[in-house]
Amino acid sequence: MKKKVKSGTYNIGDKNEISIKNILILIMKIMNVNFKIKSKKITKGSTLRRRPCLKKIMKYGYKPKIQLKEGLEKTIDWYLNNFNTPAIK
Repeated sequence: MKKKVKSGTYNIGDKNEISIKNILILIMKIMNVNFKIKSKKITKGSTLRRRPCLKKIMKYGYKPKIQLKEGLEKTIDWYLNNFNTPAIK
């Protein structure tokens, strides 16, 4: 970040809401794997959906530039190329 930003936690992403289950399904599609998804009782502090609040970071000029799928593809690619993970390549 080029601007002086107060320290703290900042959410990044876009304003679209998606369930955690659908994020998992999208990750499995990107990685070309298929696992059975088992639901369990949600633990305290867990969430069923992803929708970051961007108010805080948008004050500094943040604007989403890529969609979730593209971001996941880039993130997965980075991890596969930067960690020793031969079992999932």
